Amino acid sequence: MTCDVIRPLFRCNRLRELQVCYGGDFRVDSESVQSMGEAWSDLEILNLCAGAKSSHWDGAPLTLLQEFAAEFGHKLRRLALNFAYTQELPTADTVSTSFSQLEILGVGKTKIDSVDHFGVLAEFLVSVCSKEAEIAYISKDFWRADAFQTTGWENAPEAKNWVAVKQNMESDDARYTPDLLDVIFGFLDMESLKNAACVCRVWHDIAIDQIWQVLRGLLPLIHQFWPPWINAKNGIMDPDPTEYPELWSRFRAYSRRVRKLDGGIGTVSQAVQNFLKTLETAYSAEKDFEPPLPSLREIIWEPNSVSDTLALRFFVSPFLRRLSIRPTTSIRPMDSDLLSQLFSHLSNQNLHLAAFNLDTKWTDEEDEKLGDALASFIRSQPALEEVLFPKFYVQHSLISALTGVHRLRKFHGVLHFDTSQEVDSFIAGLAEACPTLRNLVLYVTNDRTENHSIRFDSISPLLSCKSLVEFQILHGRPLQLGAHQIHAIGQAWPSIATLSLCPNVIRSYESGLPLLDLVNFGPRSFPMLERLAVFLDLSLLPDTGGGMALSQLKTLCVGTASINPGMDAQRLAQYIATICSPSMRLCNAADNHYRKFVFDERGGPHDLVGRWLDVWREMERHRSALYGA
Repeated sequence: MTCDVIRPLFRCNRLRELQVCYGGDFRVDSESVQSMGEAWSDLEILNLCAGAKSSHWDGAPLTLLQEFAAEFGHKLRRLALNFAYTQELPTADTVSTSFSQLEILGVGKTKIDSVDHFGVLAEFLVSVCSKEAEIAYISKDFWRADAFQTTGWENAPEAKNWVAVKQNMESDDARYTPDLLDVIFGFLDMESLKNAACVCRVWHDIAIDQIWQVLRGLLPLIHQFWPPWINAKNGIMDPDPTEYPELWSRFRAYSRRVRKLDGGIGTVSQAVQNFLKTLETAYSAEKDFEPPLPSLREIIWEPNSVSDTLALRFFVSPFLRRLSIRPTTSIRPMDSDLLSQLFSHLSNQNLHLAAFNLDTKWTDEEDEKLGDALASFIRSQPALEEVLFPKFYVQHSLISALTGVHRLRKFHGVLHFDTSQEVDSFIAGLAEACPTLRNLVLYVTNDRTENHSIRFDSISPLLSCKSLVEFQILHGRPLQLGAHQIHAIGQAWPSIATLSLCPNVIRSYESGLPLLDLVNFGPRSFPMLERLAVFLDLSLLPDTGGGMALSQLKTLCVGTASINPGMDAQRLAQYIATICSPSMRLCNAADNHYRKFVFDERGGPHDLVGRWLDVWREMERHRSALYGA
């Protein structure tokens, strides 16, 4: 009997169960499995003459189980068929499809001749079938019509080989704790993971997943699995999986494991260049292009040259959630026109990014030229929760796009404004559109806005964002705050942990926060505050005392506040040491040591310059006297 006999039933597209019980055999191949899958998408039970009393056919190849899994894997609960174990089975690492619902696999009268095959067969069956699947065997001495009976056949003499296979499957299954192993293997180094992969099939799969989860450049994958004849055909290989299917299958099996591409193309070699040529050919020719790393969740793209920019198109997958683009050198490696083309292309893809980072810097004119394409890209990603532009000058079109991202929780950016009113308008729009903001870092820059201070009224709309844990606003002019305004900030942001309020003032003679008001940032108003950066006014030094008012603080940055030659540095040090915890770290910035983001720990263990280093040393001596060594 062949598939032609049951072909009229293909019109019954709601069929859920089909059992063909016949004394002869039922011959099935890949084409007939595909036809059945297209006709019966809801099929749950399938028996194709598994209980045949006599047969002139060896049976379907066991590898055909993968075809059944591909067509029926999401629904099929029971499958019964006579199989033939006559060819080499694929290894577990190359099995790309499996049943998710299969409860019983009926193998009919399938014979296993060699005891050497028990482990290999058990490994293959566990890889393709769900871990709960049971085996149903039909003995010639204990024949029955029910092809799905899982007990009562073990005592038949010719069933002993299948009993051994079943025991091997159960042995593997007893060690099948993927969630726990996945967590444990996440702490192992590469050498330990390689050793773990040699223990058993289950460990092998999970360890290999960990090994290939992060790919640093394309070269490791290409050297391991890309066919050795890559240099054939003038360096371009026909990406047709029907040609050399085993090599393609192995490459696909491992490329699907990669979840993060760190570094982009990475080391450029002839093999990498040929690989990219192959992708370019396939991308240009195929409407439904399949990415070489189809399961990517995160890309950190670090182009080495101009030509690398557009190559990012080949690696964008529907599962991509995080995208970061940053050059590898200080020399401009990316052309803004090419990057505009890239963003225009990405805008038309069905992406659902959660995080986007553009970490590059050009001239203001080039930033503006890229702005429109980047704004369109941002608008095409309504699910964005994190947007980082640490060096890029955000222009008007992009600012407008950002206020439309309603799920935004984290934003870092260099904002380019012409007037203070534009600053106020952007902050108000952002606060209204994104009430769930948690991290906000704004570096406001423009020669004209430097003539106007950022006022408390400018940031007051953000007080409605009750979930803020980080707020940094940096500007060339100080932010003037009084005690009641500091208290209002503390009341609005009870979870704030990092707070930077215009500490890097260009003209250090300007008036900042009086040193006495520093105690208003204490745990009563700011219980979670760990890092604080403000521009201090040191013209009036209060008397030492008042207790440890900033006991919760771990880092205090005084920005560009300078200590005049006639100031009593010892008295200043004693005051700060008294109100802060013994473990608090002090840092600052000066004209010759200017830092945009004030909590970067660079330039020394405490990042101090000028007379502030003397203050720190005096603080250490004072702490030793107060709290001991």
